[in-house]
Amino acid sequence: MHKNLASFLFVLIFCCSMFCESCKKEQADTQASRLVGNWKKIQYATDDNNNGILDAQEIHNVQVGFDDYMFFKADSTGSETVKANGETSIYAFRWNLPIGDSLYRQGVGHLNISYYIVDITSSNLTLVSNQSKVAAWYIYAKM
Repeated sequence: MHKNLASFLFVLIFCCSMFCESCKKEQADTQASRLVGNWKKIQYATDDNNNGILDAQEIHNVQVGFDDYMFFKADSTGSETVKANGETSIYAFRWNLPIGDSLYRQGVGHLNISYYIVDITSSNLTLVSNQSKVAAWYIYAKM
């Protein structure tokens, strides 16, 4: 009898623990949750002919020896690290997603940048900035 009771309790505890494990909520897949992490710029482009689309000759790979990383934290802070010509610069910022596909990055001084999120997946990020007269595209890979 004790053996049956012990077996029953073991099975009951096992089933309860499996049920509780299956009830855990998964984090919602949102733009903000996909944005969090470390991103490396792999390509950039400018719409040189102002036709509103990127032509093949306007897309360029990042030059060898130039590294640009953006790190977005879940607490809406982040940093951009630029390594070029043997020097490293780090720019801290706060970020938010104010409306729809907009990304606003607020840094020190004049380092406030508004982006449009063209595409964001778990592995790729494409941003467009219209800070100057010509739109600039930035393509990142998640690290």
